[in-house]
Amino acid sequence: MRVKAKLQSPGQQPTRAKKAQAALPALAVRSFKVTQAEVDILQRRAQEASDTLGRAIGQSAIVRALVRWIEQEQKDITFLVPFLEAELNRGRRWGKKPARASMR
Repeated sequence: MRVKAKLQSPGQQPTRAKKAQAALPALAVRSFKVTQAEVDILQRRAQEASDTLGRAIGQSAIVRALVRWIEQEQKDITFLVPFLEAELNRGRRWGKKPARASMR
């Protein structure tokens, strides 16, 4: 296999041309509220993944992997219902507007 070398200034070592990589999709920044216990779980799982793969894995990578897993493997979202009900039973509410004092 022949590798083209870039032209270099005198005294510099030739470098190999990089392979063209497919463009990665842009990441959207989102904010999620989680408890400290859930943060601890994400940190622990990220560390386990890092230990297994031998490279750094962040908490965001764990969340993205879980989202892709749900999309690929779980055709029916009802498996989450018990967990969502537990959230609701703890007093977690989504989609409710806060009560506002009337302005007169």
